[in-house]
Amino acid sequence: MHTKCLERGLEIDKESVRLIIKCLDPTSVKCRNARQLTRRAYMNNGPNYIWHMDGYDKLKPYGICIHGCIDGFSRNIMWADLGTENGIVRELQVALRDCDGHETNAFLYGTSKCNQRIESWWNILRKECAQFWMDMFQTIKDDGHFSGDFLDDELKIVVRTWNSHKLRSMKNVMTPCGRPELLYNLPELCGADNYLYVVKEAEIAVCEQACTKTSIICDQNVFDLCIYEMEENNWTEAACASEGIDLYLLLRPIIRNLVL
Repeated sequence: MHTKCLERGLEIDKESVRLIIKCLDPTSVKCRNARQLTRRAYMNNGPNYIWHMDGYDKLKPYGICIHGCIDGFSRNIMWADLGTENGIVRELQVALRDCDGHETNAFLYGTSKCNQRIESWWNILRKECAQFWMDMFQTIKDDGHFSGDFLDDELKIVVRTWNSHKLRSMKNVMTPCGRPELLYNLPELCGADNYLYVVKEAEIAVCEQACTKTSIICDQNVFDLCIYEMEENNWTEAACASEGIDLYLLLRPIIRNLVL
């Protein structure tokens, strides 16, 4: 919350933010303070030693799959975008390590309770933006309509805010404190090494070619029809969620009449 205040040009210290929240929502503050959890120590040798990744399924009922990855040491978000990439990442990791004849566990599968780094960040994502979209899509569905939407811009904002905010010091001495992006890029500041594995440019080019994504997130024909109708009716591209809903409700009956 303190970071959000600074982003909006509000000069205020963390203690004042804490006191204001305590006055505005004392019940929630009391509930959070009452949680006495015994945490196990998490150990990670440095940046790129272990990445934690998983898919976020809360928006899946609306046709939207989000995939994220977080560096276990720095808690720097490596990516958060649309997709279901675990299987693809596994194949690429194994292939790149095998190219140089390295016998190693390049990819490990585990349960959610053993993947707490990314599971914990999904809670942050839900608070910052996902809950808004869940509520919005559910309203559209309840009104008899159904849609997905493109969330990349908002995901980037949440990732950028997280990576630049300061992590608090914790009792778990094996977990460094600081800003994720600094911990990731400058591990020597806390006496750690960077475990990034260097691969050949040619191998990266092959992977990029195999995984090239299209900027169109729906059927090509449907996309072209939508663009055509927007041009014919002088409708402009939506700049916010509410405009997106209005545009969707205009386009939906037209496209349905054409394709059904």
